[in-house]
Amino acid sequence: MQKKVLCIIIFILLFTFGFHLNVEASRGIEVQIKNDNGEASNTVKLYGGSYALLIGASKYTAGWANLDSIPEELQALEHLLITKGFTVEKHLNPNSQKLKDVFDEFIDKYGYEPENRLLFFYAGHGHTRNNGAKGYLAPVDAPDPSKDDKGFARAAFNMNRLVSMAKEIEAKHAIFIFDSCFSGTIFLQRDHPKPSKYISELTTQPVR
Repeated sequence: MQKKVLCIIIFILLFTFGFHLNVEASRGIEVQIKNDNGEASNTVKLYGGSYALLIGASKYTAGWANLDSIPEELQALEHLLITKGFTVEKHLNPNSQKLKDVFDEFIDKYGYEPENRLLFFYAGHGHTRNNGAKGYLAPVDAPDPSKDDKGFARAAFNMNRLVSMAKEIEAKHAIFIFDSCFSGTIFLQRDHPKPSKYISELTTQPVR
């Protein structure tokens, strides 16, 4: 298995097992809360359901190079997530409209339950415009921006839209993973929270 896939799997394992979890089918996932001194306090229910959206764009039709390893990578990630209790939706080679629809439909189904955790994974080409200020995911029918920049902008999925979706989600925890090439400042945010040494009550609050 490629090194890249292993890195992604390790990252997902940290997400799914970053806490001391007690998984019980009837009660969801529970977590042992610790105070700042590392002392155990109480146990709280962390998640009611775990859902993953996996999107892979590998067979491009309008000038981009194909990415032949993506289907196998998504299959490996799907298997891993299922073994960790996730319900997985997988979509390969979405066109422009389909890419937008799968995000909307997944969030509509699972994004408004406050006890859910969500994982979004996209593998495919990415591109930035305006000197790196605007970032995009490239569906399989997006034109090559070096030949048709306006056509690309119309077809591609603007990352600002995804940021807006993330803010609207009411699920407790959501993580977004992009296996794409980006440059510039599209993911820079102000006021990042400082990580705590131990799990605290904040773990039970919404996190993006």
